[in-house]
Amino acid sequence: MGVRVEIRDLVKRFPDGRGGWLPVLGGVSLEVDGLVCVLGPSGCGKSTLLNVVAGVERPDGGEVRFYRAGEPVGREAVRIGYVFQDPRLLSWRTVRHNVEFGLQSLRLSRAETRARAWTYLQLVGLQDFADRFPLFLSGGMRQRVGLARALALEPDVILMDEPFSKLDEITARELRQELLQIQGRLGQRILFVTHNPSEAALLGDRIYVLSGRPARVVAEVSNPLPKPRQADGPEVAALAREIVGYLEGQGTLTRRAFLRTGTALLAGLASAAVPWTAAGRAWAQPRVDVSVAAVGATGLLVRLVKDLGLDRKHGVELNIVPLAVADAERAVVQGRVPVGIFNPFSAVRAVAEGHPLKLFAPFLLNHNYLLVRSEAPYRRLEDLRGKPVGSLSKISGTYNTFAAICYAKGLGDPERYFQLRFGEAVPLIALMERGDLEAIAVFEAHVSRLLATGRYRVLLEFNEEFRRMTASDNLFIALAARPAWLNANATAARQIRAALADAVAAFRQNPAGVLERYGREIFGLTGQEEIQLAARRLRFVYTSRWDPPFLDRQVRQIRIVQARSEFLPNVPPEEVFWQ
Repeated sequence: MGVRVEIRDLVKRFPDGRGGWLPVLGGVSLEVDGLVCVLGPSGCGKSTLLNVVAGVERPDGGEVRFYRAGEPVGREAVRIGYVFQDPRLLSWRTVRHNVEFGLQSLRLSRAETRARAWTYLQLVGLQDFADRFPLFLSGGMRQRVGLARALALEPDVILMDEPFSKLDEITARELRQELLQIQGRLGQRILFVTHNPSEAALLGDRIYVLSGRPARVVAEVSNPLPKPRQADGPEVAALAREIVGYLEGQGTLTRRAFLRTGTALLAGLASAAVPWTAAGRAWAQPRVDVSVAAVGATGLLVRLVKDLGLDRKHGVELNIVPLAVADAERAVVQGRVPVGIFNPFSAVRAVAEGHPLKLFAPFLLNHNYLLVRSEAPYRRLEDLRGKPVGSLSKISGTYNTFAAICYAKGLGDPERYFQLRFGEAVPLIALMERGDLEAIAVFEAHVSRLLATGRYRVLLEFNEEFRRMTASDNLFIALAARPAWLNANATAARQIRAALADAVAAFRQNPAGVLERYGREIFGLTGQEEIQLAARRLRFVYTSRWDPPFLDRQVRQIRIVQARSEFLPNVPPEEVFWQ
C-alpha cells in the first residue's frame, strides 16, 4: 500500500528580514519506501522538508517525485496525511467529529464517514472516548486522535512532525510501539521527523541524518535491526549512539560506507548501550516551553519564529504550546509553562492576586476592536448600554482592555453596563451573525475577514481609544514569566526577545506574502480581498520595541487607568516590566 516518494536535491530558503535570504535546505535527497526517519539538529529544516513534500511550500530547487506501482504520478493524485507535533484538534468538536472533519474532502456519504471514523478510532484504541471533547483527554489520547484523523484518510503517504516530542516518556514509548504495529499492519509509507536518535533507531527502516542549516544529508542509515524492536534493547541504544556521532559531526563512516557495512555493525552493537539523552546534550540548544494563542496575530508571529528558525538563530529553542487565548495566560499563572503571552492589565491583576509575573518581550500593539453590523444605529460605546455584547473570557487581554476603556470612560463595570456574554471568538461571531448580539469585542484574527464581507463596521478601535485617553499606544501582548525564571534564564529571555524582533521585521517586509502563506490556516482568510485588507491593517500591529521610552509610556498609561477607575489594583506598574 502507499506511494514511494523520491526527494532529489531539494533546496529551500526564506527571507531573512534584512533583505537577504536564509538558506534552510541545501540540496536534500532521500527516498521514502517504508517507515523513514529524518533526524538532525534543531532548526535544520526538518519541518520545512515535510511542508515541501506536502505541497504547502514550494521548493526553490530540486523536486519531489511520487511513484505508484513503479509509475510516476503527480502530487494531485497522491493522498497525504499529516500528523503534527501538536494534534491541532477542534476544541468544540468531539473526538469522533474531529476525525470526521478530516474526511470532508473525500465527499463520502454520512454513513461512510461515520463508519470510517469509527474504524480508525478503534484502531488507535479510542472507541470508548468517541463522544468526549479534547479538553477531557490526556496528551497521549489527543495525539491518538490526530493519528486516527490522518489514518482515516487512508493516505498513500503519512508525514509525521515530531508527534511524540511533547508527551511524557512512558506515553511516548507506548505510542511508538503502537505506531510500529499499525505501520506493519497497514504497510503505510511514513516520513517521520524527530530530534530523538533513540526514537529514530527504534522506528526507522531507514534513517537520514541532516546537517545544520542549510541542511544536507550527512548519513543514510539502513537500519539492520530486525522487528519487533525493543526500546530498551542494547542494539537500539547502540545504533542511537552511532546516530548521535553523525549529529555531532563525529561519525567515523561515510554515508556510502555505512550502507555497505550496516549489517556487519550488528556484531558490535550490544557493547555500546549509551542512552541518547546523555550523548545528545552537546548539540541541543536550551529549550523553553512558551504558551501562546494559536490563532490570530500572536499565532502568526510564533509561526514565523519557528518556520524561519529565528529562535535557534539566537541560540534558544522555543517549544510552542498552542492554547485558547485565555488558557495561554492561565497556563503561566498556574505554573504549567514557564513563559507565555500576557496582557499588561492582566499582569497587574495577576500580581495583585499574589502571582509574581514580569513582562519581558513585546509581541504586538493592541489589535482589538468592537464590531457592530453595518446597518446598526450605534455610533458611540455609550449607545450600547443595556444591549447584548459579546467578549472573550475575563482572563483574556481582549476583555481586560475593553474593561479598562469602560472604566476609564466612566461607564463602570462592563458586566453591569451591557448584557455581557462571554465565549470564544468563533461562537461569538456565530451569535452575532444570528442577531443574538449587538456587538462583539474581537481581535484581528477575525476583524479583517469580517470587515471584508461588508456586513460589519468598527465601532471602537481599542488602541485609538487609548491614544485619546492616555496619549500613548497600548501594548496588548508581551511574553511573561515569573521573576525567578527570568533571574535564572536572563540570557534565554533576551534571545527570545531578539527572535521576536526578527519575526516582526520579517512580517513588515512582506505582510501580503506572509498572509498568502498563513492567512487561511491562522486567520481564516479565504480570498485575495481579505488578504490584502488584512495586510494593510496588520502591517503596523507588531512592535519590536522594548526600550526605556516605550516602557515609560506603558507605565504612565497603566497609572492613568488606575487613577480613573477601581478596575486595576494599586500595584506599581514598574513591577510588571522586566528591563
